[in-house]
Amino acid sequence: MTAPSVRRTELRGRWYPSDPVELRALIEQLFANVPDQALHGELCALVAPHAGYPFSGQTAAHSYKQVIGKTFDAVIVLGPSHFAWVGDYALSYASAYETPLGAVPLANALVEELAEHVSLVAAHEEQEHSIELQLPFLQVALGNFAFVPILMSADELEPCAQLGRAIAELMRRHNILLVASSDLNHVESYREVVRRDADVVRAVERFDLQHMADMLLDPDYTVCGRAPILTAAAAAQALGANRAHVLSYTNSGEVTDRKSEGTYTVGYLSAAFLK
Repeated sequence: MTAPSVRRTELRGRWYPSDPVELRALIEQLFANVPDQALHGELCALVAPHAGYPFSGQTAAHSYKQVIGKTFDAVIVLGPSHFAWVGDYALSYASAYETPLGAVPLANALVEELAEHVSLVAAHEEQEHSIELQLPFLQVALGNFAFVPILMSADELEPCAQLGRAIAELMRRHNILLVASSDLNHVESYREVVRRDADVVRAVERFDLQHMADMLLDPDYTVCGRAPILTAAAAAQALGANRAHVLSYTNSGEVTDRKSEGTYTVGYLSAAFLK
């Protein structure tokens, strides 16, 4: 299923600091900036953004602060494939992912168990950022862990629901953290991103899977991680989750204070699906 190779990062020094001491200090400070929030329920899945840390890092910290110091058998990270079509979903090719904080190994036994329920092809030599950008946060929050990186190009609800149900089966047998990696709308208009993201946030909070799918799969909404969000929601609901809690929302216009019409703007959301 996986080749004995380490996926090397090309993002260090550009999307996040390349120096491990600086990177850890940055993430710890981002965590310190997040006020304590009571979730009032059992955590089934997280949603976190995947832009460069100067843009979305503070928003992502709201999700990962919820799991600081916790222990999991493994982490499953669902990320959209921005640059190549990988089918509905595919497993990253590598046996480990490299970050400045060390290599994160694949949870091979869990991969084999998941492959008993769904077909997992390998995505070879990808340089997708949506999964990698979650890992340093997880490394600081959890310490050492193994994970399952799944890339997605699905554009219909059913394959997302199918994968979600299969992941839920694993989560019933193992203590697994599930993460959906997604930015929200990408539009050359701050005003339009704010408007469309408000619709998405309301749909997530409503936590009706079909309603979420109707919006996220609408071509007017340019949410890159729509398939990961739908998959995580399907898995969470299969486990009995009945609500979504929005932890933080912002967008690149708010972060940079560039809000003039015609400025490329991206929305960022952190959320928890709860039972």
